[in-house]
Formats: sequence, structure tokens, C-alpha cells
Amino acid sequence: AFSTIQVASDAGVLTITLNRPEKLNALSVPLQTELLQAAKQAEADPQIRALLIRGAGRAFCAGYDIPPTAERGAVQASRTIRSDITRMEETVGRWHVLWNLRIPTIAQVHGYCVAGGTDLALHCDMIVVADDARIGFTPVRAMGAPPTHMWLYSVGPQWAKRLLLTGDLIDGRKA
Repeated sequence: AFSTIQVASDAGVLTITLNRPEKLNALSVPLQTELLQAAKQAEADPQIRALLIRGAGRAFCAGYDIPPTAERGAVQASRTIRSDITRMEETVGRWHVLWNLRIPTIAQVHGYCVAGGTDLALHCDMIVVADDARIGFTPVRAMGAPPTHMWLYSVGPQWAKRLLLTGDLIDGRKA
């Protein structure tokens, strides 16, 4: 009974489909919560031997779900450095749950995989990328570095520096 993901099991593989195609599967807090809840349930199920995460529609995940400017203004005005640190630690903690699963996790990436989408994919054990994928962390151009440093582990120091200093996107073939 999930509202933001779909879950299906076949031959020992649990497939979690991010199901917000109208938002290019942007990561709302409810979506992240449901994703990790389903992942932990899969880990506890002896019949499940692997987890596959994919996105519905034309994108794997276009990043974190950021509310429109009018809504965001009131929230940002009330933030303090402490509340911002807490929020970032919560984000990192969510992805560490995925990283620490005792079953293999695979990200099946197509279309956009940017910002939070890359945080999600980089915390999986493997990433399978379609040729049409567009991968990168464009928020570095205006909002700073990613909340985690998985780029270094997954793409190496030279590519991590290039992508995180420029905010450029690369396609699935290059990836």
C-alpha cells in the first residue's frame, strides 16, 4: 500500500519503481520514506535476493522535489544553520540505509538522473545505464556540493571533479 512507488517481485528480485512520472520521479520525503521502507522489507524477506530500483515514465529521477518559490520562501526564511545541518544529516542517513542493505541493489537508469537521482543511484551496488540517460549534479552551479561524496567512489577523482565543478551532464554512452 504505497502511494509514490510500485513494488513487484519476480524470481527473487524485488523491483521498486519510483512512481511520480509527472514530476520525473522527483524525490519527495514520502517517496524516499516509502523507497527505504520497501528496501528494508525486501532485505528482511528470505525469498528476495536482490533489489532493482527504476523510475516510471521518461526519467529515472530528476532530483529532489523542491517546492515552488512561493512555498519555499517561508520555509527558507525560518531556517537556521542548525536546522539546515539536521536536514542534510537526515538526507545522508536515508541514503546510508540503502548503501548498507545486505542484499545487492541495482539502479536501472534511463532519461534524467540528476541531483538527488544521482545520490540515489550512487548508493546502489550497481548502476545499469541506458544510452538515453542524462547524468550529473547540476545544482553545484548554484546550490553547492552533493550531500554525500559517492561520486568519488563511483566515478573516480578526475571525473568527480569535472562533473562536480562544472555541473555538466553526461549521456548514458559516456557513463
